Amino acid sequence: MINCRLARLISALGFGLSFAGTGALAEVPKVVTDIPPVHSLVSQVMGEMGEPDLIVSPGATPHGFAMRPSQARALHSAEIVFHVGHGLTPWLEHALRSVAKDTVVITLSESPGTLKHRFRSGPNFDPHPRKDEDNHQSERGYVVVDPSTRHDKHNHENGDPHMWLDPDNARRWLDTIAAELSEIDPENAARYLLNAQTRSADLAHLTTILASKLSPVSDQPFLVLHDAFHYFEHRFEIEATGAVSPGDTASPGPARITRIRNIVRERDIACVFTEPQLRSSLVPAVTEGSRARIGILDPLGASLRPGPDLYPQLLQKLADSLVDCLGH
Repeated sequence: MINCRLARLISALGFGLSFAGTGALAEVPKVVTDIPPVHSLVSQVMGEMGEPDLIVSPGATPHGFAMRPSQARALHSAEIVFHVGHGLTPWLEHALRSVAKDTVVITLSESPGTLKHRFRSGPNFDPHPRKDEDNHQSERGYVVVDPSTRHDKHNHENGDPHMWLDPDNARRWLDTIAAELSEIDPENAARYLLNAQTRSADLAHLTTILASKLSPVSDQPFLVLHDAFHYFEHRFEIEATGAVSPGDTASPGPARITRIRNIVRERDIACVFTEPQLRSSLVPAVTEGSRARIGILDPLGASLRPGPDLYPQLLQKLADSLVDCLGH
C-alpha cells in the first residue's frame, strides 16, 4: 500500500527505520487538522513527537461550521494543515486563504489511490441528483484518484466527501501524511514513516475482523439519517436501503417524510439509524407504528476522545452499532 513517493523517502533515508526509536527528537512542525478522524490519523503518524490541533471538535458537524477566533489563530500559526477537502469543509478553504496564506495545505481526498463515491441518487436517497461534471467517474459510481489529475479542481468538488469511512482510504492517507510531514520535517522522517507503516498494518487487521463481524447482518435492510456511510458500506459489503435526508443533510419536506415512512413499512426495514451530530426527531417520525428499531451511527466520533485511537474506535463502534441493531 506504500505509494511511490513514500517508497522514495524510505530509500533516501537509508538507515531510516532501524534507528527510528533512538536519538533526540527534533522539534516537530505545528500541525492543524479539520475533523476528529483526520486528527486521529495524523496523531498516529506523529506518535509521541507531537499532537495536531483540531478545528471541528467532537460532537460538532463540519457542515456549515463557524470557526472561533482561537481556531483561526491556530490556522494562522500552522505550518501544515491536513483536511479531507472542499466537499466536506468549503468554509475551511476560505479561512485558509484569509489567515494562513503561507501554510502548506494537504487535501487528503487528492491522495493517490483514494476511492471516491458519488452521492447516491434516486428516490430512496436524493430525489434531486447532482449533475455529474466529472468525466473520470465510472458507471460503477466511484472513481479512484489518479495522481496525474489529483490537482484538477473538479476531482474534489463533486461526490460524497465522507471518504475516511473506508479504512482502505485511511491507509492511503497515512502514507500521504507521513510523506508530507517528512517533507517539511526530514529530521523526524524515519519515525513518521515507521508509525504510518505500523498503523496501516493494524488497520488492515482491524478491517478483516470487522468484515467477519458484519457478514451475518449484511442482508438486513436499514435506513440512515443522511447518506454519509456509503464508503463504510461498500468496504464491508452492506448496503443501506435509503436515507431520510439527502446527502447534503438538507431537511426533508413532508412529502419525503411520507415516502420514507412508506419505505420503512413496505421494505420491512429492520433499523433506522440517527446521528449524534444531527437532529434526530426525523427518525421517530418515520419509524412510528413499524417494527423498525432506532440505532445510532456516528461518522465522526462524537463520543470518543480525540487522539490516535479515535479512528479505529470509530470503525469498531460503527460495526457494533450495526450488529446490535440489525442482529435482533
